[in-house]
Amino acid sequence: MGRKRLLGDVVNGARRAVTHRKMGKTLLLRREAVPILRALFEPNKAMRRPKGIKTKKSVKKRFKLTARGKVLRSRAGRRHLNQGKSAKRRRSLRAGATLGPTDVYRITQNLPFDH
Repeated sequence: MGRKRLLGDVVNGARRAVTHRKMGKTLLLRREAVPILRALFEPNKAMRRPKGIKTKKSVKKRFKLTARGKVLRSRAGRRHLNQGKSAKRRRSLRAGATLGPTDVYRITQNLPFDH
């Protein structure tokens, strides 16, 4: 147990110890896993994104994420019947508003590439 395992030592018939050159750690791996480990540590390997992650387009059109992580939304009540509203009220509806903390999590989950 106390002896140092070298590259290629067989342990329990199905596993072997591999020493990674850069990390200097001894890893116990199955024989099939060694090519996978080698592929992970090779330089200039581009990792692919998971297939199912997509931006929810309806959320993208309605909300904007700031650099600090706040979520901006537009104010309701500016679509029609504006002649009955005062100029001050129409001006205040022009400005955007930040979303409350309860909804921020749901919006950021639907915008995976924006944060």
